[in-house]
Amino acid sequence: IRNCDWSSDVCSSDLVVLVDPPLREERDRLTFAGYPHLADLCLMQTLGPLRKCPSGEGETGLDCIPWQDELADQFAAVVEQTQQEAQDCPEVGPFRTGHDVLASHAATSPPQARLWRLYRPRTSREPIAILLLGESRGADELEIQYLGVVPHARRQGVARRLLAEARGIADAQGKTRLHVAVESRNEPARTLYEANGFHEFRRYAIHLRLNPHAAPVAS
Repeated sequence: IRNCDWSSDVCSSDLVVLVDPPLREERDRLTFAGYPHLADLCLMQTLGPLRKCPSGEGETGLDCIPWQDELADQFAAVVEQTQQEAQDCPEVGPFRTGHDVLASHAATSPPQARLWRLYRPRTSREPIAILLLGESRGADELEIQYLGVVPHARRQGVARRLLAEARGIADAQGKTRLHVAVESRNEPARTLYEANGFHEFRRYAIHLRLNPHAAPVAS
């Protein structure tokens, strides 16, 4: 099939094909071949100065734990916590471990202490959020690879503060914009990004076939 991007998940639980939505013939062939349309992938980016964050402040009010190789298990555990009740491709989430998620992002942009971070309240030792930023193909931008908040800390402005943090990190590195990919059914995430200066600039249809031999990750 032409005009399609194919990608196999690191955990080998699925095979994903991203297609331009207007390509109906190619998409029909995928569906017939066992790759049904799951949702759309919305690519969003910031416009305007990064330092001007519409609804965030520059200080997170949280302690930052930068990436170190010896903290990989802790980072993976926080990823798994933030995936609980998540709305990004819930059909795939049960098949991916935290280490799978980290490995998939590290494959496109190796982890760096200044870009991969955990966050915890200053009165606690337990992380409640994670922010993974990655170098992008464009020299003037950074990608938000993953931003997640554990369930009990949601709806308290944590994600908004992490977006402000991401803007500051990118600005300090001389970048002019951030971009992120959001699943179309994840309305809370799309609303958050739109409220913080992100605008959709491209969309792909996600066609997915799960590996029939894959087993859900034990909780």
